Amino acid sequence: MFMISAKNYPDNKLLCLAVVECVVVITVIVLGLCVFAYADAAETVSRDELVELAKNDPSDLLEKSLADYKNNIKDYVGTFHKQERIRGKLGKEQAIVFKFKEKPFSVFMKWEKNPGPADKLLYVEGANDNKMVVHPTGLMFWIKSVKRDPGCKAAMRSNLYPCDRFGFERLMKRLVTVASSAEQAGVVQTKYLGFCEVGSRECVGFETVLPEVTEYGTKRVVTKIDDG
Repeated sequence: MFMISAKNYPDNKLLCLAVVECVVVITVIVLGLCVFAYADAAETVSRDELVELAKNDPSDLLEKSLADYKNNIKDYVGTFHKQERIRGKLGKEQAIVFKFKEKPFSVFMKWEKNPGPADKLLYVEGANDNKMVVHPTGLMFWIKSVKRDPGCKAAMRSNLYPCDRFGFERLMKRLVTVASSAEQAGVVQTKYLGFCEVGSRECVGFETVLPEVTEYGTKRVVTKIDDG
């Protein structure tokens, strides 16, 4: 399970919610992922059009969300809650305060609950030899910082995804790519889920079911998008 609560920085505007649940086919792990997509009804689509797209063309809805996000959101801060099952073992729920900026791609994370090998992380794409700078925990806590590759073995022992894949834009791009590929192959199934709530936000939801092949990486995706 992943949950992100974020606000546009510095305008303090709450970003719109999406919820994704997926089965990672390679390891047959059932996950839940709560992220933010940006589908502002006032600027992009009406409430009726949002419902219509979720019912009949969810891929187009994802593309509109991605385009609107790229035009409107440059940075944000929030709290990231996650609990991952890695190699068959369910880890502890973690709470991570973060700050994120799109250009240059930058993310700072500070673990507030159940840190793994590190309790602080800074990654700026293209800086520090394109490595993340982390403050280690455990016996190495006394070291101020060390540089590590985002996808190194130590990092991936306690994470399903590296920090250079963090952020709403890169996640939505992945969702759009997977949905488009599956549609072209004629193997995707979608289902409109109607209105639902995520936290205190009313959202429109749809489900996407994909074949169990490693090409897609997920089996089932449930997306819930706030209407703004």
